[in-house]
Amino acid sequence: MTQQQTSETAQTHSAAPLVDESRSGLQPESPLAARLSRFGLMSRQRPEEWQGEPALPSELAAFYRTVGPENMWIDSLGDPILTFALDSLWGAQAGFRWNRRTGARLVDWDDEWFAVALHGDVPWIFDSRTSAVLLPDGDLGWEDREEEPVPVFENLAEAFTAIAVLGEVYAAYEADPFTDELHVRPGLVADVLTALEGVFPERHSRLGSAQDRARAVALAAGYPLEG
Repeated sequence: MTQQQTSETAQTHSAAPLVDESRSGLQPESPLAARLSRFGLMSRQRPEEWQGEPALPSELAAFYRTVGPENMWIDSLGDPILTFALDSLWGAQAGFRWNRRTGARLVDWDDEWFAVALHGDVPWIFDSRTSAVLLPDGDLGWEDREEEPVPVFENLAEAFTAIAVLGEVYAAYEADPFTDELHVRPGLVADVLTALEGVFPERHSRLGSAQDRARAVALAAGYPLEG
């Protein structure tokens, strides 16, 4: 997906916090909504706003009711991270669930997968069978991946907390994220890893240690890691 295409999908919001009460008169109920609101508009979104063909999974319905990210453009290393309002979430599946040009169904995308965020060409995939959020394994991106995506987050809340972390840490370095040799500053890499480890409350879970999961997120987000 090109930057021009992504700019058509998401819009930026500079003021924070922003909460749109026009849909229901109620603010999002989660502290995560307040954390994400520094990056853009949040609102309590109703299941009727879903435009997709399959039924909206209950976890996604609850997430948009209580957290409610709108179309946001979150600056991060390389490409921005895009999130999608519920009424545009189905359209965000284009290029993953179906061919953007022909509309043909793509066989390497499971029926139970929903792209809930996008970083460059890398989808953050909610799996409605397990409630986990998957990422491509390694740093090859989506199109060049050699393996199936793997579960990194237990749920949507963990995944979007990580998105907030990536945006927050990058913002602290945004004016000067690279060395004179155009390498990512080691301090930025170290701070991202430390902050991401804090996303995962259990030091070890069925998905791996906090350290391993933090490294998986950082790699998928384009951070150069040694070892």
